Amino acid sequence: KLAGSRSELSDLQYRIGRQNILLEAKQLYIKIVYCNAMENELQSRIARSAQVEVAYRDMQTRGETDMIEVNKAHLAYLAQKNALARNEVERAALLSELQRLNGGDPVGVNASAYSPDEVLPADFGAWYDEASQKSPELAYARKNVEAGAAESRTAKMANYPVLTAGYMAELVKGSNFRGLTLGVSIPLWSVRSKVRQANASYEAAKLEERDASAQMYASLKALYDKTKGLQDMNSELSASMAVSMEAMALTDHKLKSGDISLIDNIMELSLYYSVADEALAVSRDYSLALAELYAWNL
Repeated sequence: KLAGSRSELSDLQYRIGRQNILLEAKQLYIKIVYCNAMENELQSRIARSAQVEVAYRDMQTRGETDMIEVNKAHLAYLAQKNALARNEVERAALLSELQRLNGGDPVGVNASAYSPDEVLPADFGAWYDEASQKSPELAYARKNVEAGAAESRTAKMANYPVLTAGYMAELVKGSNFRGLTLGVSIPLWSVRSKVRQANASYEAAKLEERDASAQMYASLKALYDKTKGLQDMNSELSASMAVSMEAMALTDHKLKSGDISLIDNIMELSLYYSVADEALAVSRDYSLALAELYAWNL
């Protein structure tokens, strides 16, 4: 039984290591999807900025504006182009990390949106009961208690008298002996320290199990509350993005009709871009929090 418990502990250690690797890979995937979504957003911004710059260069040629306005349009274009370059560097680094986890084989990630495979549980208590039963960390702590109990029993068994029985023959020239032998061995001091050590390890394992359970509950409750807040923010920002898109279209129309200046257009677009960036970041953070919340299910 002791050997079996130790073997199960090794299996649980493997499960914990596997879970950690899969969670890291999933988090990398989520971050790469965020980079893909950000690339699509930045490409549209670059196209918009390029059109504005071309329009202002044509206006300069016709003498309708000066080089200062053209330079403003060019700087707005460069800002989005540099943001795209930084995003590409970050995406390449994340893909390299994912390839390392995949044994050196490259992994293609082309998605730019998250699939709703997991949702925030409505009732934390019921969800935690399931998570605590399937968590390899808690399973390891429980099995460690069983192994400690078996270790303690095994050590106590070594303190019992040992009976021996067998057949013995002594062949000496002129005097032979054959017959059955019986013996008893009574340990006195040799195993006492082992028994005390085994009992102490058993008590420590029980304390570690209670501590692991308490820590897991506290950490998952905090993570659940954080995820709930991110979910609310994600819903609110997603709803506001539709309004922002309409506002951006109206701003572009005003710029073309000459109702607003270039600098006002750039300032207004920067506000819309900030909302879009925040929406993508919150969506990423919400997915990362969900992945960590359901790590036990990997």
